[in-house]
Amino acid sequence: MRWSAEKRMQNGTYRCNMNMYGYRRDKDTKAIIVIPEEAEIVKKVFSMFLDGNSTHQIKKYLENKIKTFAGKDPWSHSTINKMLQNEKYVGDIIYQKTYCEDCISKIIKVNNGQKDKYYVKNNHPAIIDRDTFQRAQAEMVKRTARNIAS
Repeated sequence: MRWSAEKRMQNGTYRCNMNMYGYRRDKDTKAIIVIPEEAEIVKKVFSMFLDGNSTHQIKKYLENKIKTFAGKDPWSHSTINKMLQNEKYVGDIIYQKTYCEDCISKIIKVNNGQKDKYYVKNNHPAIIDRDTFQRAQAEMVKRTARNIAS
């Protein structure tokens, strides 16, 4: 019997793409593997952020030294922000952050409660430890609140 994608999400056997900075899927085993050189850059981004650097400063550090996942030189603030907020870097994954509204139009929408989301802990090897990730999330909240108050 073939399980639906939703059933596989519920039991933690659903496979995601994982083509992102620091990770790839092994072609033979299909296991998620860490790319060591890229993992060091991810760690550097978190370290710089927690040391008080802004995303603008991190962007300037990365540009012309390190290519993005897409192989480009210019980094964007949103790419760095997404990296800092991505639970995949601690080895977890949230399934169904987005969903296909219907299979004909293939319109992808952000899931704001329309469908269940599934949080799977320890899904794959972590690049960032949980403490570092939580401190980065708290720092983001603090900086956002400070910017709103300004």
